[in-house]
Amino acid sequence: MWMSSFARFALPALQRSSGVAARRVLGACRAPVPPPSRLTSVQLRGQQTLGSASLSAGRQPVRQVRALDQERMVEVEWEDGGHSLYPFTWLRDNCQCPRCTLESAQARLLLLTDLDIHIGVEAVELTNDNKISIVWPDQHISLFDAEWLKKRCFSAAARQAMQDELFLNERFLWDSSLLIPTADYQQVLEDDEAALAWLLALRRVGIVSLKGAPAERGQVSRLAQRIGYLRLTFYG
Repeated sequence: MWMSSFARFALPALQRSSGVAARRVLGACRAPVPPPSRLTSVQLRGQQTLGSASLSAGRQPVRQVRALDQERMVEVEWEDGGHSLYPFTWLRDNCQCPRCTLESAQARLLLLTDLDIHIGVEAVELTNDNKISIVWPDQHISLFDAEWLKKRCFSAAARQAMQDELFLNERFLWDSSLLIPTADYQQVLEDDEAALAWLLALRRVGIVSLKGAPAERGQVSRLAQRIGYLRLTFYG
């Protein structure tokens, strides 16, 4: 999140800059990108569709929930009249129980090899404490908070709200025309505009080639310390 705030407040200053290095690297962030994919809603026999649910803060009361076996989705009707749709496979893959998710690290425990992408639903119900309970064919039970589901609604409005909250930028998809952006290692270390341009290009394209780094030990650590704190972890 630190980089999101950094980019949000520093980008206007960078865009006004005349620094050659900054403009060169920032150019990678201005390349045209394909338009975002459109999410097709499943029509629900005249009812509201996926796009009707929007993201809002606070408690999210659920009016009713049901499984749409033909569409292989769970439909949640919110108290405000909106509807959200969640694919069976996505729900099983995102089960929040201790057997499937390590809460302390928010890491997946359910292996992809154990996930049946054609899975069905045995039963769906709304609990007394406003949670959505799903019983799967193997009798495994997934329990979802209504707020957790509403925040992850697949509607265009909710997806945009999540993107705005996390300050997610458009991604540049790689193909044979990819031109890897470059930056000068020493300028990134010494010039804030060059550092920001490098970070923005890295965030959008996913790779930046830094030129001119000394062939000495410790240069990666210097670069890391330029943008954050180093800490030891057991992840390697």
